[in-house]
Amino acid sequence: MYSEKLENLINAALADGVLTEKEKQVLLKNAEAEGIDLDEFEMILESRLYEKQKEQLETDLDSVEPKKGKFTDFMSSNPWVWKLSICVGIGIVGFLMFKLMLSWIIKVIICLLVLALIVGAVYVTSKMFNSNNG
Repeated sequence: MYSEKLENLINAALADGVLTEKEKQVLLKNAEAEGIDLDEFEMILESRLYEKQKEQLETDLDSVEPKKGKFTDFMSSNPWVWKLSICVGIGIVGFLMFKLMLSWIIKVIICLLVLALIVGAVYVTSKMFNSNNG
């Protein structure tokens, strides 16, 4: 698209996925010397920077390994634990919704509290299992 010199400068500037002000000024100076519209050049430069950062992010995400511990091993080998906790939570919420004569706002608050308790219990249990892991 541009001269070989300018393309090499662009590739060098964007290699680390960061465009410093100094790199941008050098690129703009060279683009102007070649008679390139600076607004168009900046647009293309930002686009290439975005693509480079997106590429680096995808590479970083692909290299991340999920942490395994006793809790995750236990939960993956015993899916009934999740099902049981969800059923208990639904049972409690169902009881509160249909048996108690409360206004709808109080029912919503109670549902949120039950959900928070379930999430908290799972979190605490995971910390206990993972701390025993070493």
